[in-house]
Amino acid sequence: MTLFAFGPHLRFGPWEIADLTAAYSWIEPVPSIFRSSGRFIWPLHYICILAAIVCLVRSIGRPRIATLALLVAVVVQLGDSWHVYAAQNVIWMALQNDWNPLRSPAWSELGRDYAEIRLVPPYVHDATCLPSSYPPYFYIPFAYVAALQHMRINSAHLSRQPQARITAACEALDREIAAGELDPTSVYVVSDDVFRELAERHPGAARCRRIDGFNVCVRADRPHPPG
Repeated sequence: MTLFAFGPHLRFGPWEIADLTAAYSWIEPVPSIFRSSGRFIWPLHYICILAAIVCLVRSIGRPRIATLALLVAVVVQLGDSWHVYAAQNVIWMALQNDWNPLRSPAWSELGRDYAEIRLVPPYVHDATCLPSSYPPYFYIPFAYVAALQHMRINSAHLSRQPQARITAACEALDREIAAGELDPTSVYVVSDDVFRELAERHPGAARCRRIDGFNVCVRADRPHPPG
């Protein structure tokens, strides 16, 4: 794994020491499956950390002092890297948002009549989509509801995203709302500005209700979840 982590271009800082592209071609398609070979250095990294811990415990010989030394090391590590972790961790960023948990029993009944939750505008991390007034990762509680109800959802945090397909889906949703032609199998959670636009341009196209502070709409001829 460590050898594979070096990648086809072995470098030391900005200098290339060796070009191993020809050697890597012999084991294709395995190398191409992984987006970044550098992550394969982590097993060796963790082995080194484990070895350091074992050496520390054995050299000190007193369990309480060894435990205290390791605890100090963990605290120093957290203090040194916490700002980086807080800026990158998805769950931490979600917890910092100002949305409230979805408490209404209406959310637990969506899957009975509908197959998808469509957030308008949707949120796809690092993708070009529709402008959104919501904070990052606001979709997480709705994704949780969709998972529990075995429904689809149009928002997510993807590692490898088909940008062209995402853009096309966002544009199709925009046209759908602009024309007032809502999908009969979907529940729409729309922002305030989209809600006003939908009400003004197509007053009879949807039935909407405020649930847990969100505008929840369905097509006019479909049953609305109780709120």
